Amino acid sequence: MRFADYPGFEADARDPRISRAVIVDPGFGDATDPATLQGALAGMTLINLGDADRLGATDVGPAGNDLANRLPNASYVEIAPANHFTFLSTCKPRAAEPLEEEQDDPICTDPDGTDRATVHVQLIEAISFGLDL
Repeated sequence: MRFADYPGFEADARDPRISRAVIVDPGFGDATDPATLQGALAGMTLINLGDADRLGATDVGPAGNDLANRLPNASYVEIAPANHFTFLSTCKPRAAEPLEEEQDDPICTDPDGTDRATVHVQLIEAISFGLDL
């Protein structure tokens, strides 16, 4: 893909009203052009869900593509045990089985020891801190 083939793709779309951002499990941070990162919004908070059970494309911490350290004044938070889907609502009992049968995304299958309600509280706290609420 060449960005020149997509008019407007490289346009500066920043909105001066936005001064903070919190991003949960952002994908493909390693696909960013390092030359553009210093012009990114300063002070973003990046949150990864999980440690060993993390999707490679969303790993923005020190063990992954380290996007958190390449962005200006970014903060990094890791919440574990969890996985990419743990941020979703609490699942109903036996919801995982039909998803597994259909080979669908494991949105109701968390790592052992995960309590979604606790992860949700941790997310709320990290997001509130990142947005200075």
